[in-house]
Amino acid sequence: MPAVRIHCWGGFGSQLFAILQYWNLQRRFPGRKLVLIIHTSGVTRRDIEIESLLRNIPFKVVDDFVGQRGSTTDQLKSSSKIEVIKAKLYVLPKVLMKTTGLLSDLENTKAYDSIKPWLLTVRGHYTRYPFSSADLLKLYEVISSIDSEDLGGESMVDVLTIQYRLGDLLNLPEKGFVDSKLLSDIANFIVDKSHISKTILLTDSPLEAMQLLDTRNRNWEVVNLSPISTIKLCVDSSEFIGTNSKISFWITVFRALMNKESHITEVFQEKLQILTNQLQSSHFIFYKDKTKL
Repeated sequence: MPAVRIHCWGGFGSQLFAILQYWNLQRRFPGRKLVLIIHTSGVTRRDIEIESLLRNIPFKVVDDFVGQRGSTTDQLKSSSKIEVIKAKLYVLPKVLMKTTGLLSDLENTKAYDSIKPWLLTVRGHYTRYPFSSADLLKLYEVISSIDSEDLGGESMVDVLTIQYRLGDLLNLPEKGFVDSKLLSDIANFIVDKSHISKTILLTDSPLEAMQLLDTRNRNWEVVNLSPISTIKLCVDSSEFIGTNSKISFWITVFRALMNKESHITEVFQEKLQILTNQLQSSHFIFYKDKTKL
């Protein structure tokens, strides 16, 4: 029988969801071959970032990103038009495949319970699926086992970490990035009520973040680490502030499983409660901001 192809779009955080869905389906089809299909397409190019975590998981990278010239706004408009055309062309075959059980989006347990033995393709984001705590812990164990950068092996006790996604959001007004003053206010609140001896800002755009948050006058340490290193460092720290990044999302999930609180934007509220089955909801301290996913 052909392998079940589990498709994935997006960066590191999205690719972690695909790993969980692979394990989920592996239990459902212990005798069938499963393959992760990592797509590079999107508004910006997304290469595979989880190869070190896959180990015995077969995967294939589909390079379907189409680079476009012009402004970011023009790219978004053009990309939207292309997606609309593709969606219209794909809608009938998709309906037929879902009706016959060859295709599933696996976004909830109802879809999982109705899977047919002849399933061939899974195409979804998997962000609303209530994965088990056991699989979430297994995922963090795999991440923890990977050698990564550190900050000299120093203790993360009494340390506040902030994961600040900027990158492409600096040029995507439709989504935006978390306001720097809001982050500063939350950080000040945490420092005032806790025994924080150090604040570390982890970001993909150090220069821009330093300017926005005036880090030199705050004596904050600013670093740009890999996603795996960022997750490990932030999970280990005493306090954490996350932004509108799936890396922040995953840090918050892993910290909750270890009974640690996190300050996180409310745009993740529904997804966090679905993923963790509300078992650790008391560990989520949501703040309001104007960004979008």
